[in-house]
Amino acid sequence: VDIIPFDDVPESHAFAEGEGDRSLAYWREAHECYWREHSENPTGFKPDIPVVCEQLRLLRVSAH
Repeated sequence: VDIIPFDDVPESHAFAEGEGDRSLAYWREAHECYWREHSENPTGFKPDIPVVCEQLRLLRVSAH
C-alpha cells in the first residue's frame, strides 16, 4: 500500500487497475471526475490530493 499525490500515481498502477483503456490519462480523467462529484472535502479536488494505491497478489485459485 502506498499513499501518494494524485499527480504522482504511476502509469503501472493505472494499467494494473484495468479500467477503460488502461492508460494513465484515462485513469486520471475518470478518478478526477469521480472525486469532483463525490468529495465531501470542502477544498474539493486538488492535483496533490493523497491517493491510496493498493496492489494485491493472487496466491491461489480455488477449484470450487
